[in-house]
Amino acid sequence: PDTEMFYWTSKEPPPEKFDPEDKRWVEIWNDVFMQYNKRSDGKFEPLKQKNVDTGMGLERAVAVLQNRKTIFETELFSPIIDKIRNITSLRNIQSERIVADHLRAAVFILGDENPITPSNIGRAYVLRRLIRRALRHARHLGINENFTKDIGIVVVNIYSGFYTNLLQNKDFILTELEKEETRFRKTLEDGMKILHGEIETFDTEKIGKSGVGEEKFSGKTAFKLYQSYGFPIEITKEILGEKNIRVDEDEFNKEFRKHQELSRKSTEGIFKSGLAD
Repeated sequence: PDTEMFYWTSKEPPPEKFDPEDKRWVEIWNDVFMQYNKRSDGKFEPLKQKNVDTGMGLERAVAVLQNRKTIFETELFSPIIDKIRNITSLRNIQSERIVADHLRAAVFILGDENPITPSNIGRAYVLRRLIRRALRHARHLGINENFTKDIGIVVVNIYSGFYTNLLQNKDFILTELEKEETRFRKTLEDGMKILHGEIETFDTEKIGKSGVGEEKFSGKTAFKLYQSYGFPIEITKEILGEKNIRVDEDEFNKEFRKHQELSRKSTEGIFKSGLAD
């Protein structure tokens, strides 16, 4: 059994009846009453010690207390969003939020007492993906120059009063952000050369007459661009679409699933070892 607490976020009067499908209700807290042990035969037996596991969304609670509709409008995020808007005049709310959220997470990972640097292995790959997804969405905002360092400074300024390690590791955080951003822009450049080289193997004049979808671009090649060069599939599709060529997405997804499975096995091995130690 559990209790879930929802908050009405709309300016309209709340309805008398709660509807879980209505997205204007946002869960901010829950209490789970842990009182049973489920046996392997599916039967339940009372626990000798009963506990209450409470889960509270800190940022959601801040949004409620500051009378904001979303967490991105609170003081925890608004300075980051403001900085992004100072860098570019283009507006895309989803991309702004992804850039803010992902770079904030990257700053905390880099500022940890046991920091890691971006790479293609294990936890460091998660860090790399966070930064590169933020950079991909920065392109949607028309940001084509290095900017992550500027965002990093804002994040450190917001949180270093409580997380002093961010201030202590500030130089390391900013250096690694800029290095990864520069590296990603270079891989995009290299990937672009390979992509255009592949496009030249198509008879684009013939494709132009037949229309989109007549010619397929290798899903394996698209995945290689993604995996080896960090080249987002969305950009590959966008560039190919301009030439009336489409990606073999079934083949791409097949390669992607194989990659996920290998990553999953690798991660399981890491955590198994870590827990055993």
